[in-house]
Amino acid sequence: MSKQDKARSQGSIAPPFTRKESTEAFLAKTVSGTFGFKILNVLLVYANSLLIVRLVGASGYGEYVYTISWVQILLLPAALGFEGLLNRELAVYITGSQWNAAKGLIKSSNLLIFFNSIFVAAIAFLILSQTGAIQHLEHPSTFWLGLFLLPVLALSRLRQYALRALHKVLLGEVPESLVRPIGLVIILAATLFLEIPHVNASSIMAIEIFATGLAFATGTVFLIKSIPKDIQQAKPKTSLSTWVRQALPMLLIGGMYVINQQTDSVMLGILQDSQQVGIYAVVNRGSGLLGFVQLAFAAPLSAIFATLHAQGSRLELQNVVRRSCQASLICSLLLAVTLVLFSNWFLQLFGTEFLVGKTALIILVIAQLFNSLTGAVAMLLIMTGFDGKAALGVGISAGLNIILNAWLIPLYGIEGAAIATGISLVMWNILLVYFAQRCLGVRSLPI
Repeated sequence: MSKQDKARSQGSIAPPFTRKESTEAFLAKTVSGTFGFKILNVLLVYANSLLIVRLVGASGYGEYVYTISWVQILLLPAALGFEGLLNRELAVYITGSQWNAAKGLIKSSNLLIFFNSIFVAAIAFLILSQTGAIQHLEHPSTFWLGLFLLPVLALSRLRQYALRALHKVLLGEVPESLVRPIGLVIILAATLFLEIPHVNASSIMAIEIFATGLAFATGTVFLIKSIPKDIQQAKPKTSLSTWVRQALPMLLIGGMYVINQQTDSVMLGILQDSQQVGIYAVVNRGSGLLGFVQLAFAAPLSAIFATLHAQGSRLELQNVVRRSCQASLICSLLLAVTLVLFSNWFLQLFGTEFLVGKTALIILVIAQLFNSLTGAVAMLLIMTGFDGKAALGVGISAGLNIILNAWLIPLYGIEGAAIATGISLVMWNILLVYFAQRCLGVRSLPI
């Protein structure tokens, strides 16, 4: 009897989603639910963007986006890659009924990341206050307020990925996809309706902190109620040094990913002005509609990849990857055509000054379509233990993104930022598809 067969006979590897339903049924149900959440979240995000623009204008919105971009970058050293570690190792621990290790991982990671995020925020305050990174802002207090988000966001990411590992994917989406944006919409709409005076980017950031805190509290309750009794009753077993070592590739991958996501906005803010950042943020979020399709698939696929790889089910893994790529491409293509056809209408929602972003929007949509071809290939590598290869591919892409942004933004403005991001995204996916084929024998393509 093979190692995998022996483990199955003992009930230690049977994943939660196969006890009551097939992998395909679990994936279809969870993706459809996650995608529904993402679509609703997109509507809420754009409603919030519209309200912020109405309240503080394109320049104030640019200051807000610039600050959030910096917070997302600082979130990398704050979280130390433990969100990815939780997503993979917790699923493996549960598969193998290692309840002590599972409890130890949850408890230790939350304590470590809480104190580390406070430390990172303090260091950022000391360093950035002495540089010119925020001196161009009309309201520098916006940035300092944004640092208060760091511990809350770091712990929220741990909670979200822990819920994914527990196969509570939809529940994990509720705080960030619904609670936070709905809270923002209500407060921003009330502020606009009541015509509250002296609203600026700092005011918007204070509202953001409140809504994020509300989402964090909601998600914490969800996690506490979702942890299995076996884990709750177990005595925690801690292997902190091992976990930190295993999380380092996750940190590198997450770092390069966020650099890819935020470099354009940060460098536009440094090389251009806040208004350009605001316009580009709307454009980027428009093309990001296609990225939400990827996220909808990646959330439930993460635990499935880890479980099927642990079982040694390579054929089923290949089938899941191929079908998810096909579905991702179809959904993304429909969104891409719609977005390009109605691009003028979409941009004019925010104001006529945003129409200059049309070319950049089309460039980013094309790049995102290529991204949809490869499915959740980065997640595939991470969850099957080839996170080093994923880190290498994303790292090369991030370095290319920085170089191209520094070169093209001064020449072409927001179009240059879009070209740089698009090229780096295509390069990223080409490398990761190659690594998946070479390391796993799995082709992350729709054919």
